[in-house]
Amino acid sequence: MQDQIRATSRLSLNLGLRYEFYQPEKDTDGFYSFFLPNRYDRTKAPQILPANGQIVTGTENFGNGIVIAGKDGPFGNSVTNTVYNTVAPRGGFSYALTKDNLTVLRGGFGMFHDRWSQNVSTLRNNYPFNQSASIFTAALSNPAQGQRRLFPIALSNFASPWNIPYYMKWSLGLQRQLPAQVLLDASYVGSRGVALVRNRDINQPIASVAVAAGQLNPNAARPYPGFAGITTFETSGNSIYHSLQASASRRFSHGVALQASYTFSRSFDNNVTPINSYADSRMERALSSFDRTHVLALSYIYELPFFRGGAGLSRKILYGWQVSGISRFESGTPLNVTIPGDRAGVGGGGQRPDVIAPVVVEKQLVRWFSTGSFANPALGTFGNAGRNLVRGPGINNWDVSFIKRTNLTESVALQFRAEFFNLFNHTQLAGVNTSLGAAAFGQITSARDPRITQLALRLLF
Repeated sequence: MQDQIRATSRLSLNLGLRYEFYQPEKDTDGFYSFFLPNRYDRTKAPQILPANGQIVTGTENFGNGIVIAGKDGPFGNSVTNTVYNTVAPRGGFSYALTKDNLTVLRGGFGMFHDRWSQNVSTLRNNYPFNQSASIFTAALSNPAQGQRRLFPIALSNFASPWNIPYYMKWSLGLQRQLPAQVLLDASYVGSRGVALVRNRDINQPIASVAVAAGQLNPNAARPYPGFAGITTFETSGNSIYHSLQASASRRFSHGVALQASYTFSRSFDNNVTPINSYADSRMERALSSFDRTHVLALSYIYELPFFRGGAGLSRKILYGWQVSGISRFESGTPLNVTIPGDRAGVGGGGQRPDVIAPVVVEKQLVRWFSTGSFANPALGTFGNAGRNLVRGPGINNWDVSFIKRTNLTESVALQFRAEFFNLFNHTQLAGVNTSLGAAAFGQITSARDPRITQLALRLLF
């Protein structure tokens, strides 16, 4: 439902309400299987050899805690609960602050639900629909004489209660029309993501010195013996974004068009796979990986007026040139400092170090940030460093084109184009090594493209 209301000659309202029913995926053929922790019977758990994580033959029970949708699952032919509360209001207004309508205040709010990715298809790869056997010390001529060994299996999974992801977006802005067809705009724009989909290993071992030191296999320390990682999709992610967005534009007139836009913003989220599956979700809350504090973009078109009144060959050569381009200046994106190996002893890498001193971005080729601020955590522990503590190199780029149009006849013209990407060949640093212990730790490892030139000559009819 939506309605646009002209409340007064200076105030317009746009109000709406949307409802969408996002039913969970269903499989009437019964080929979805998932893991329910409350169905796992620990009295029937297999025996795991601590040295290599192998299951003792005869004790395996891969169906322990496994539920097949449509057969014995709590959600019928689905793997999650059904959500009906997906009402999404929308609203906006436009109010002319001056009688000439040249100064306008605009604002709005809306909720937008989102269909999640089709991760449910991965459940078809779970037990009992996808099974494999590992045969050791076998000859290719007679594999049956080999020895079969059983190891814990990995699972894909969904967690309930399942919520429908949604975003709330809002804005409040002021626009002013100036002489010479110049429009100014300054706005506050924000958004918040709720119940975003992320995944978590619910069978991650508790941090262990024995596992970190290689004395105990991770599969022998997992909460649900008989299974390796149980990658579980859940709607526990969230995000928040705030920004000041300003722009000035001039429509093409008298051979000139200009546009400038600037954004000052911050974006935070926890929408990542947590390193510690049992820690509070706020432990992963940090700057979003795409966050850029400052973004300035300039675009322009300028038809050079010189030699407009010329004649003959000089006019054909020197008149009709146009300069246009886009210039971008942006802050770098955040970088995540990591450590090699499994210091915490949880069976997986990608962990973070300890912070032992304030982190300083030094912006040097051989040391982009203060590498001495980080150290390996003690075995059996997670580092205290948060996500995305270091901001990488930014962007300072000029793309410019020079275009010359020469009319040969009334219906035929010759166009020459010279396009330069990164016109000034400005060195733009890019990659940074953020792996503690690496020989190049903290060093710049790559740069963006140097100047690229393209020339073209074509006939226009």
